[in-house]
Amino acid sequence: MQRVYPAPRKSQAPVKLGSSITWLLVAGAGMILLSGALVMSIAVGALVLYGSGRILPGVSVAGIGLGGMTLDDATAQIESSLAQITVRDGTRTWAISPAQLGLSLDANATALAAQERGRSGGAMLSALVGPDDVAPVVSVDPAIVNQGVKDLAAMVNVQAANATIRLIDGQVTPVAATEGRLLDVDATINQITSAAGQDLADGAIDLVMMSSAPTITDASALVEQARNLLASPLTVNASDPSTIRRWRGRFRPNSGASGSLQKMVQPGQNSASIRGSLPII
Repeated sequence: MQRVYPAPRKSQAPVKLGSSITWLLVAGAGMILLSGALVMSIAVGALVLYGSGRILPGVSVAGIGLGGMTLDDATAQIESSLAQITVRDGTRTWAISPAQLGLSLDANATALAAQERGRSGGAMLSALVGPDDVAPVVSVDPAIVNQGVKDLAAMVNVQAANATIRLIDGQVTPVAATEGRLLDVDATINQITSAAGQDLADGAIDLVMMSSAPTITDASALVEQARNLLASPLTVNASDPSTIRRWRGRFRPNSGASGSLQKMVQPGQNSASIRGSLPII
């Protein structure tokens, strides 16, 4: 009887742990060297820029990036960009001249402050990588700012609207009330005169506003009155001053009218017809 023996197993090559570890160490060392070289390059570039007198890369004024500019270039850029300033109420914004609010911008002094940021003033790292906003150097004329803010109110104020009704396609439709937005003149004047430069640090002056409530918030009574009125004929008295003639007539509103009631008055005996439009709102 022939015996069957199991086939001999093939021997496996031993895992060379030492070789794998060596490659990992080499790769890690390479990454460290590359990172060190990158950091060194950035440091050298920062030192070169620092010594050049140019404004550091992360510095801006009122949202205007000035990084890498010379003092003269930054001065010109600030003068051009802030020839008009933004005033805002939330998402509503307006562009106006700084002179309207009695503001005088010192562009050169502002550029100098930007140049010094990260050198003698402010953190160097922030000035290098940003964002690092510098407040504009601004002087304020109190007399002009008082009148300027009062004039501004006429532009930014939104009056509250009472609830009302409209006649649309023959149907009485309610219109909801809306709140108003009114400029707080005194508070805005105080804010600008006390810290105009800080207000402009992000490129805009935030107005101090107040909410104004409507006096009528529910139009349901008006709707009912209008519907009752439109359901009945209207009586119109008319006269002609040149002839001292008078007419009296009745009509029904045209259900197809929108915004006004169209009519035909059938006058009394021995008189002519009158046609016209009678607004109801």
